[in-house]
Amino acid sequence: MWSFFSRDPVKDFNYDVGEPVSVLNGKSLWTLHPGKKKVNGDAVSIFAFDVKSADSSQLQTAQAAFKRLKTLRHPNILSYLDGLESDRIIYIVTESVVPLCSYLTEDNKEGSCNELAISWGLHQVAVLLS
Repeated sequence: MWSFFSRDPVKDFNYDVGEPVSVLNGKSLWTLHPGKKKVNGDAVSIFAFDVKSADSSQLQTAQAAFKRLKTLRHPNILSYLDGLESDRIIYIVTESVVPLCSYLTEDNKEGSCNELAISWGLHQVAVLLS
């Protein structure tokens, strides 16, 4: 019975966490990782917050964001799928995303800045705020 209480919830996490997306290093409290659901292999994005290396105000901010995102539902906001909070780490699992700066950089390399995609994204933000 005691083994149930001493289990590490991170080991039982239902997602495989990939290497962090380096383009966002130092720009957020969270590190973004690509991930896959262990059951069916669906692609997801995993936002990770290292509890051990954070100060108390950062920890409070991350915990509040985790709590808020779990309850936030809107078609123009990133979809929350799952999450985990432990004494070592906080994971927020969302639908698969690409950081805007990565998307724009890749688009410029290909020489086809997709104006339709950019206008659609701006429209989604405008609808959300209205």
